[in-house]
Amino acid sequence: MPRIELSGITKRWDKVYAVDNLNLVVEDNAFVTLLGPSGCGKTTTLRMIAGLETPTKGRITIGEKILFDSELGINVPANKRKVGFLFQNYALWPNMTIYQNIAFGLSNIKEEKPIIDDNAKIYSALISILKKPAEVIKIINECKTQSEQPNQPFTQQNKKDALLKLIDHYEISMNSAKTLLGYNLHESIDPHVIANARITELETKLQAIIDNYSTEGITLNEKFELVKDGRIQKAVRKLSSEEIDLIVRRVSRIVKVSTFMDRYPNELSGGQQQRVAIARTLAPEPSVLFMDEPLSNLDAKLRLEMRTELQRLHIDTGSTFIYVTHEQMEAMTLSTRICLMNNGVLQQYDTPLNIYNKPVNLFVADFVGNPSINFIEAKGTQKSKSNISLTIFNSIVARFKPNQNIELSEEENDFILGVRPETVKPSKNGIIEGEIYSAMPTGMETTIKIKIAETLITAVVFGGVFYKIGEKIKINFEGNGLLLFSRKNEKLIALGSVELE
Repeated sequence: MPRIELSGITKRWDKVYAVDNLNLVVEDNAFVTLLGPSGCGKTTTLRMIAGLETPTKGRITIGEKILFDSELGINVPANKRKVGFLFQNYALWPNMTIYQNIAFGLSNIKEEKPIIDDNAKIYSALISILKKPAEVIKIINECKTQSEQPNQPFTQQNKKDALLKLIDHYEISMNSAKTLLGYNLHESIDPHVIANARITELETKLQAIIDNYSTEGITLNEKFELVKDGRIQKAVRKLSSEEIDLIVRRVSRIVKVSTFMDRYPNELSGGQQQRVAIARTLAPEPSVLFMDEPLSNLDAKLRLEMRTELQRLHIDTGSTFIYVTHEQMEAMTLSTRICLMNNGVLQQYDTPLNIYNKPVNLFVADFVGNPSINFIEAKGTQKSKSNISLTIFNSIVARFKPNQNIELSEEENDFILGVRPETVKPSKNGIIEGEIYSAMPTGMETTIKIKIAETLITAVVFGGVFYKIGEKIKINFEGNGLLLFSRKNEKLIALGSVELE
């Protein structure tokens, strides 16, 4: 899949900026999440890349193709960008089967494509399958009920199950599966004789096709595309019914809905309907797959399951995904990179762990993390490049030791100390004393809020620990991942550790 590049993309309505001078590169096969609060510009960005919204200025390219350039006057329409878009609403046709929903739109695609001989492709696939008749029989017999005798004919349901198994196992079309099942290898006393006879018949038909093309100087390559004078023959054409069926079966296998082809949307669960919507989006083989909060209509448990499915889908398809959400947990668990936005401005574009561990400013640190990071007001001065003296909670003296030597300006004496809840450690030997304001056990962990002076600090304690509201507690800050921010510009100064005095 191609890489996507946005250069100076701006979207403005009168004096209101939805997106302001966004520069972004989405690498091939990336899973990039546009994350941020409502109104930050993430959906507008997605729609501009897809061609559903026109930027005020800037440039958008996918691969080597320019999709939009305000200076050159280029604006490729959405239906020419070869991208897939998955919305919050599944938008499945209720009067169509799942197969028809996935296939919807494929019959209208008309573009230059290699010319393929479907019959030659089918004959070749069947010849290969029939060379192992025992395997075919085993697959078919697995669909018989226990009450059926080995040589008894199939019920309609068993026949349907057998067709689906053949389709999925050999990755063939329904037409090929019906032909294969119609040979009745499973009912024959000597299936090898039947299989060999069918192979001979199919080889004769295949050779006739090859001979017919050879008179015109045409050969067939391994994909059964017509080749003449060393060049694949192409034509502006629609997809054949065989091609459509193979595509529908392939994408339905990817999202695990291949057994639901004859059902209607209202007969499926929310998660299954979402998978169908994804399959329909994948069917035209888009160069990029866009998803605008696709899990927002699902309950919490189903959202968790679908995150796993989307992660696997990204790996299985090798596609480039651009995903919009305001849920930080989705962004952290799914993304290869996160584009965190606020008020139309890019705040940080980085890997999920870097955004969590090395946020560039207060907004990023506050937005990512659940429970949220603790911000502690601090006054202090720099004693050396590796030592900043701080006063926190009005009277407690601490030394911040940056992981790398830094040098601050003389005016820099107003700070904010960022402390993640997991680095707040209750200890009998703790220096800072407070009292339990609230305690929320979940079994695996307990989230507690500690009142220190007039400040509430959140801590996460792992294990089954019981805390009583109002009891006294002592804590320390542990680890070298504490964050020191400038109060003046709200930017990160350094990561480091804190020693309490």
